[in-house]
Amino acid sequence: MLVYMLSILTLLNFSGKESVKLNDNVKVEIFLAGKLMVVPIPGEELRVSYMVPDSLSKFFSIEKEDNLVRISFSDSFKIKTLKQLKHLKDTVEFFIELPQDVIMNLEIGGGALKSDIELGGLRLKKLILEYGAGKVHVKFSEPNRIVMDYLEVSVGASKIEFSMLGNANFVKGEINCGAASLNIDLGGKWKEEAVLYINSGLASITLQAPKDLAFNVIKEGIVNPGLGEVRTKNPKFTIYFEGAVNAFNYEVYEK
Repeated sequence: MLVYMLSILTLLNFSGKESVKLNDNVKVEIFLAGKLMVVPIPGEELRVSYMVPDSLSKFFSIEKEDNLVRISFSDSFKIKTLKQLKHLKDTVEFFIELPQDVIMNLEIGGGALKSDIELGGLRLKKLILEYGAGKVHVKFSEPNRIVMDYLEVSVGASKIEFSMLGNANFVKGEINCGAASLNIDLGGKWKEEAVLYINSGLASITLQAPKDLAFNVIKEGIVNPGLGEVRTKNPKFTIYFEGAVNAFNYEVYEK
């Protein structure tokens, strides 16, 4: 295992920059807390900039083993108090640049994480997002440059927002959410055979769609009389709802 050890620059902050050259079909795992920003960049190099309080430095590492890169706090890292939670939000920051020219499987997750994630123009084969609590904005400003086999999202009491989800270019997607707030902008270039399963445990869900976008909405055991089915001719994709929805809103906007 090749471990990228980081140096302490000040007595208060553990900060710096690291880069790793990636190969096709790499798996990148990101499990953090605090503030996270992710952006795409040209090339084959992953870059990480970080600022972590010295008291937490022993828990943080960037590791590379074979075709796996892991950027994370260790399993022994725990958030025990609200004071510690606030401290994390104010002092822990990560800026990660993902290479556009490498085929990758990407997994991002954590707790107490405020994330702004731009994934447009990457070559993602698989994407997994796992959040216990936090605020997350995931954007696909440009189409994913290869077909994504699978998109999986698991969230607890989080607020998560997707922009231009159609540009993710996935064949199958699954969103499992508890008492979460879920906002999905359905804009983008959808694959016609795409399916998206949303399994809700009393989530509040908002769908936003461009005017004239044709898609199906099918209920399977959903507990919310206000959520109706939609069936259109020549649908671009189909959404299946399962479980219980606390509130549902549907909005249409001009392209």
